[in-house]
Amino acid sequence: MHPKLETSSRPRSARNILLLGLALVFAALTSLAGQCGEPREAPVTWTATPKGFVQSPEGQFVYRALSPDGSVIGIRHRLNEQEGDLDFWTEVFELEMVNGKGYKELAKSDVTSKDGVKGRLMTFEYAQGDTPYHYELALYVTPKSLVSVEAATELASLDRYKVGFESARAELNAKLGDPKDER
Repeated sequence: MHPKLETSSRPRSARNILLLGLALVFAALTSLAGQCGEPREAPVTWTATPKGFVQSPEGQFVYRALSPDGSVIGIRHRLNEQEGDLDFWTEVFELEMVNGKGYKELAKSDVTSKDGVKGRLMTFEYAQGDTPYHYELALYVTPKSLVSVEAATELASLDRYKVGFESARAELNAKLGDPKDER
């Protein structure tokens, strides 16, 4: 958990452990997607932070938001130096999450960012101890860039944050650089 967010000396709760687990997942995805090139400053934005979330220090993210209980939404941008397409990167991330991390894939569907970039949403479940979690990853791929919107929460809190997760994807402007080159 980010030191500025620590408000108590109590032992870590399951939700605080969630943040640690999410940091590890996001670090693994960063390493995995390192094949795409170094992150760069990018004009990837949300037009609005989802309700129930506040912006928090980004770290490895272009943008990151947290809820009071530790649910998280993050946006990452990477260069697509190998020029892999959406199907290629979807398979890379699926293999890492299912075979590498042991997550159970629940669904996969097509999505589109607010500015028209086609993407793919993958939803997963996993457990830490006895606590089940929901994790979703939406990928938006252009010839030059790979943008991901990642969201996670305890499964028991999914109904509370589902609209915020959907809003994060719906409000994403993923187009980078010259719009003629990025569609």
